[in-house]
Amino acid sequence: MRTTINIIFSVVFLFVVIFPLRVCAETVTLNSDTALVINDNNLWKRLPDKFDPHNIDAIDDWYNKQQAVDSIIGKSGRFVTKLTVVANSTERWFIVPKTNFIDQGLGYYFNPIDSIVITQEFSQLADNKTPQLLHFQAFSLSMNKGEKGELWVVISAQKYPSPVSIKLLNSESFYRFQTVNNVLSVAAIFAMLLLALLTSFIYFGTRNRIAITCAGYLGFHGIGWAVASGLIDDLLNLSFNTVYLGMYIFPLAVAFAAQFVSDLFECKENHRKTYKFLHWLTIASAVAAGVIAFTSFSFAFAVSHIFAMLWISVTIVIGVYMLKLKDFRAKYFLFGNVLYGLSLIYYMLSHSDIFGELDYAESLVVSALAIDCMCIMLSLTEWFKIKQSEYNRNFYLSRLDPLTKLGNRYALNEGISKLGPHYVVVYLDIDGLKKINDNLGHGEGDKLITFVAKYLLETFAAHGSIFRTGGDEFVMLLPLLRFEQLTSKLESTQKLLDILPDKIHEKWAQAGISYGICNSAEQDTPSKCLSQADKRMYLQKEQHRTEHNVLQQ
Repeated sequence: MRTTINIIFSVVFLFVVIFPLRVCAETVTLNSDTALVINDNNLWKRLPDKFDPHNIDAIDDWYNKQQAVDSIIGKSGRFVTKLTVVANSTERWFIVPKTNFIDQGLGYYFNPIDSIVITQEFSQLADNKTPQLLHFQAFSLSMNKGEKGELWVVISAQKYPSPVSIKLLNSESFYRFQTVNNVLSVAAIFAMLLLALLTSFIYFGTRNRIAITCAGYLGFHGIGWAVASGLIDDLLNLSFNTVYLGMYIFPLAVAFAAQFVSDLFECKENHRKTYKFLHWLTIASAVAAGVIAFTSFSFAFAVSHIFAMLWISVTIVIGVYMLKLKDFRAKYFLFGNVLYGLSLIYYMLSHSDIFGELDYAESLVVSALAIDCMCIMLSLTEWFKIKQSEYNRNFYLSRLDPLTKLGNRYALNEGISKLGPHYVVVYLDIDGLKKINDNLGHGEGDKLITFVAKYLLETFAAHGSIFRTGGDEFVMLLPLLRFEQLTSKLESTQKLLDILPDKIHEKWAQAGISYGICNSAEQDTPSKCLSQADKRMYLQKEQHRTEHNVLQQ
């Protein structure tokens, strides 16, 4: 029963805080258990520049003679509204104009009984005087039960990208709203910047271009939202309004993102049309970033949003296309961008006149973007895994003899460098291979080579490593744990090698082998030991040639 009550209470709270009661009125009744949103419709009146926003008496005379605008979405400049507020309880209230960009914000409360005017400044440049609230500004109002007064709100900005409603929250509702909004935003921005820093370190460690394009992708998104949310200004207390900079930075994020996607899917090598498109998109984004730096914020806002929608469309199309090609680097990439795309749609709808009362749009976008950045990192990890696998495969093949699947000369050099203090080295050569090739063809010669390789592998693989170092030459490295094993190892090795010629003669009567053996007790380095075994192999080969000539006579 208690659990059920808690669930019901939580749901009610969510509806109260996240979906406040929306009204459109000039007289507002404040109840301690209710959160209100005053709709943008016919709420604001444009305040001419000639008026001093601090002269509330002059504004009051002017205000009563003016008509309210339908909505201030898409407009710029200074606007003012007046609300009559009635408190049904003694409470501290917080007033949050729902707009991102405020150059100047003034709140006035006039109590006609006491004839007291309380003035508060809540602009971005004066946020040290107001509650810290990313993406927005707020100011507080304390009222006693039964109190009635006038609330004036004056705002000024270069652009109002969404309908500017006014949210009124009691202390508990505001602090929870503030916590959710700030924690989501700070965590997301910190995650993006941390991931950008990590990929920068990866670049300095690997010098792979994809790491630096990924760092730019993540970093510019993180920096863009850090300034757009007001976090940078809150931390540094700068003398200018930084929140506008996010729109100027965004095209640079798209430029790096386009290059990252091109690198991630190796478009230059495998998808030439996609590569060309992403290349030109990079150039267009970089040029747009340079151009809008000298234009009005309204123009920069429009350009950045166009690039945002274009980029989301591009990423989803490319992600689906790559998944169809079974390129599974796209799985994380596509998931993150679909999530980010949905949040952007929500964000864009919140800036429309129809859906302008959508809550937490900014926090949801930046949170979805942080998840997208994590998915980008997972995609980058997949890229490095693939490259590591390709490197390992190429490394393995570069040290592998393709015919016998034994190690080649490069592998032999590595094997020699890893030998311990005690070992036996065998240098072996196939006799008569040239005659087999000349008389029976190279295919038959290859069969002889693979036959010898198979015998050596089956006989000696458990005791050491076997390498094919030339057309008919093989080397075996047989390490020993103790010096006392040397004599028995020499005897067993020679015995097993002496069996091989008889096995060869069963199929190739004119072929055989010659070998030389040397051990660590005879030479002080493996290289000298190998050279000595090579000389002994050639002495045996000469002996076999002499014996063959005698038999021929």
